[in-house]
Amino acid sequence: MKKAEQILKEYESMKLVRSRFDFTWQEIAQRIDPGQATFVTKVLNFMNLEQQKFDSTAARALPKFASIMKSIICPRTRSWAKFCTTDPDLTSYFQDYFDDVTARIAKYRYTNKSGFDSAVDTMFSGAGMFGQMPFFVDNRPEGIYYRTFPMSEVWAKTNAYGEKDTFIRKFKLDKRQAEELFGDKCPAKIKESKDCNMQYEFLHYVCPNDKYDANKEDNLSMKYSSYYLCADTCEIVNVGGYHTMPYCMARVEVFPTEKVYGYGPAMKCLADQKTLNAAMRITMRAAEMSADPEMLIREDAVVNLNQLGAAGSVIYGGLDEQGRPAAATMQRNMDLRAMELLRQELKQNIADGFCINLLEILINDPSAKTATEVMVKKQEQAILLAPMATRIYQEWAAVCCMREFDIHDRAGRLPQMPEDLRAELIRSKSKLTIEFESPLDEAQKSEEAIKLNRFLETISGYAQVYPDMLNIVNPTKTAKIMARSIGVPAKALYSEEELKTIEQQKIEAAQAQQMLAAMPTVAKSASDLAKAGVEAQSGIKLI
Repeated sequence: MKKAEQILKEYESMKLVRSRFDFTWQEIAQRIDPGQATFVTKVLNFMNLEQQKFDSTAARALPKFASIMKSIICPRTRSWAKFCTTDPDLTSYFQDYFDDVTARIAKYRYTNKSGFDSAVDTMFSGAGMFGQMPFFVDNRPEGIYYRTFPMSEVWAKTNAYGEKDTFIRKFKLDKRQAEELFGDKCPAKIKESKDCNMQYEFLHYVCPNDKYDANKEDNLSMKYSSYYLCADTCEIVNVGGYHTMPYCMARVEVFPTEKVYGYGPAMKCLADQKTLNAAMRITMRAAEMSADPEMLIREDAVVNLNQLGAAGSVIYGGLDEQGRPAAATMQRNMDLRAMELLRQELKQNIADGFCINLLEILINDPSAKTATEVMVKKQEQAILLAPMATRIYQEWAAVCCMREFDIHDRAGRLPQMPEDLRAELIRSKSKLTIEFESPLDEAQKSEEAIKLNRFLETISGYAQVYPDMLNIVNPTKTAKIMARSIGVPAKALYSEEELKTIEQQKIEAAQAQQMLAAMPTVAKSASDLAKAGVEAQSGIKLI
């Protein structure tokens, strides 16, 4: 009971720390996705929240933002994270092993039951609204699986180095789900309940383990402790652990003074969303009043009010003795052009905030025609996205990939690590790490290719006058730089050892060719010498 009380106390403390964001996130969710507006109050009626929305610009921009982030950070069509070591020479020597590990993890990542694609889509959508979204990676008998939890259900805490090492997730289960998840440890109150649809509140608490022992393999000696607590009965129903942190939460952008939570496009554009929503409400009201204006009726007129505005109706008393209308519509001189300009400006601001303009850098710029110009445009995209992408790599992708490696390695799904590699890692104190090779990473690396292209174009012109200038260029190294800059797979290139072997074979082949070319001359010389010897011997005999 003491541990349960400590967890509940920690839960209340973490809720208090995050409370300054909850009202803002509640407001954002109400304007973009009312289903997630559960930070302050529960959603009882979605229709009431939907009726408060008069514009859907931000809601339509959010899926585009998620697609942009997914396509440039972790596209499914290519390998975007490669395993290696902090020692490049060591990685190059065991390149086949690391390529095999990368390929196998990518295969398990995209299996039908893993749920990686849908989890990543939800994560980036949540990051667009709230600036971050909790991501969970764990193992089960069917294999690895990935989940994204609502931001309103997860609280985090950092250590002295700014790394998130403590998480609490609040969730609800019914009777069947609780018994399936916890088995015999399910609280008696839930087992004895007659209401199978009643929801019970649970907490999942993950924190660093004070009794961590790397030499032991039991659940209580792992690096992180795991507790499942039933909040309704205040009892711990499961105690376990993790070798690596199963939760991660990447921030899109950060506050200088905030260590745990960040902010995203929707938070930056919240003022524009409010203004646009108000502008649309006013515009719709003005349009309604123009289409269905108020009626002006003379005080002494006798008109059937129920027939006013009805199409094809005959209104008795509608004209007086002089033929003047007894009722008329109120004329309003409303000029909505200024309001329309304001709305267009606000929509553009929201689109820019969600990075939609990055897709238009190449589409709407017809000047980028050559490969070099296109490369420069992609580099502009990389410069604009680099800060948030780098943070997502560090806080999500790196944690997720190391968690994947640990799960698959302990499950025996990866190739056995060579003993030489293991010994060298211990001796040199090198560590396993991740090298990201996404389209964004390639765009950042393209600067070398751009400089190299410009250099070659410049020197080619001078070489027509001074041919010796080309001697400064090393063709092999130049080709390698270009290949690395544009993301050519390492398997498509020869290694240093293979290049040395090929060079040696070329030298030996050239020597053999020289020998073959010299054989006729040697044979003729030998024939001439033999003939001269015979003639000399014949002369001696004659004497």
